[in-house]
Amino acid sequence: MTRPYEYHEPIRFLRPPITWAVQRLILLNTVVFAWQLVLDIPSSLWIDGALAGRFTGFYPQHAPGGDVVNTWLGFQSDLFVRGHVWKPLTYQFLHGGLSHLFWNMLLLFFFGPGLERTVGSRRFLRFYVVCGAVAVLANLIPDFLSVGALHRFPSVTGASGAVMGVVVAFVLIDLDREYLLFPFPVPVNGRALLLILVVINVLYALMQTNVSVATHFGGMAFGYVYMRLLPAYNRWARERRVRARPAPPAPPGEEDEELGKIIDNILKFKDKEWK
Repeated sequence: MTRPYEYHEPIRFLRPPITWAVQRLILLNTVVFAWQLVLDIPSSLWIDGALAGRFTGFYPQHAPGGDVVNTWLGFQSDLFVRGHVWKPLTYQFLHGGLSHLFWNMLLLFFFGPGLERTVGSRRFLRFYVVCGAVAVLANLIPDFLSVGALHRFPSVTGASGAVMGVVVAFVLIDLDREYLLFPFPVPVNGRALLLILVVINVLYALMQTNVSVATHFGGMAFGYVYMRLLPAYNRWARERRVRARPAPPAPPGEEDEELGKIIDNILKFKDKEWK
C-alpha cells in the first residue's frame, strides 16, 4: 500500500536538528513569556512553583502579565463573540507558567521539524497558526453550554492547541513508525500514540484541571483533517499547474512542414473533384 507522504527519515529523539520555522516559533514564544514576566515583576507570583499555592495542576489560574494582558490577548469566548476577533491568534503566544511553556516547546521541538521537512517551512507556519486559531474555537461549545453553571468564561492561553495539531499531523505521516515514550522503554506505534493522547486528555477532563481539553481536541482534530486532505489538495494543485502551463512551441521548421501537408491535401482534393 502506498503512503501519501514521502518521508523516510527515522525519528531521532536524542538531538534532532531544529528547522527554521520551529526555531523561530520557540524563540518567539520564549520572548513573549519573558515579556509577560517583566510585566509581572511587581508581584513575582507567576513563575512555576509560585508562592501561596497559586497553581492548579500544570497551569495557574491566570497567565502572567496582569489582567490587561490576559483580557486583551488571552482567549475568552464571551469577548470573542463580542468582537475581539484577534484573540484566536494572540492567545497562542501567551503561557501560564514556565512548565506550561517548557512542555509545549519540548513537544514542538521533537515533532515539529519532521512535519516542517515534509510540508515545507511556509506551509508549516500557516498550519501552526491556523491550527492554533481553530483549536481554541472549540471552547465555544462547552463554554456556552455550561455558562449557566459557571457564571464566567475561563481564559485560555498557550500553544497547546497548535502543538497538539503538530503532533497528530506528524504521527499521521507514518502510523507504523515506533516511538519510545519516556520513561517507559516499550516502543509504541503511531496508532497507539494517538490513542494515548486521547486518553490523557480525557483524564484531564475527568479530573477537572485547568487544562483546556477542548483546545487540545480542537488542535488534534484540525491536524488529522489537514493531513487527510493534504494529498488531495496537492494532486489538485499539480493538475491545475499542468493545465495552466502553456504548450511548448513547435521546433523550427515543423510548422512549415505541417502547413505544407495541409496545402498538399487541399490540392489533391481539388484534383479529384475536377477529374
